[in-house]
Amino acid sequence: MADITPAHCTDLAENRNIGKEWERNFCLLAARHGRMFTPHQIGRSRSAAAHWRDDKWHSLMLPDITIWTRPGEHHEVKHKSPTGNGLYGLEHYRLVALKRFADETGQTVFYTIHNWARLGDRNSKENRDEDWDTANVQALWRATKAGTAKSSRFPSWVNGQKMSDIDGWYWPIRFFKPLVSIWPELQAAPG
Repeated sequence: MADITPAHCTDLAENRNIGKEWERNFCLLAARHGRMFTPHQIGRSRSAAAHWRDDKWHSLMLPDITIWTRPGEHHEVKHKSPTGNGLYGLEHYRLVALKRFADETGQTVFYTIHNWARLGDRNSKENRDEDWDTANVQALWRATKAGTAKSSRFPSWVNGQKMSDIDGWYWPIRFFKPLVSIWPELQAAPG
């Protein structure tokens, strides 16, 4: 198997600006499709978090965007391309946080990707429906347990610090569906 180490994680400010831009573009896409939403991360220097207390205080990183339109859903949004092997990756700690949030709320959480490779240029500003892919976090979690996801270690930003060796997962692109196809399915589901 070819190397799947991502060629990113070189400039935190640039990565945050790109993330903010594509979270906004996700919101524009959602608006075009008649969705009501809240972007949680835009304009923040730290991740938005939920908090709770048992014997001590805990916090949990929130997904980037909540869609309020019935039945409601949450999206972790990324601007990336698949690896040369056709895989999308995510840090393990992010997957754990998204899974924990989905379990706690009983709501659907998606890992949503703007696949810039379809445009041929990471810096393209075009925001087309067909370039957005999404997967249910619960399905991705099950794939990690079933052995249909590939574990790996790669560089990433954690709390604003570059880490050279973070645990993560890669899934075949077949686990992802076109984003705009899920909205009619979700609204048609009994609820």
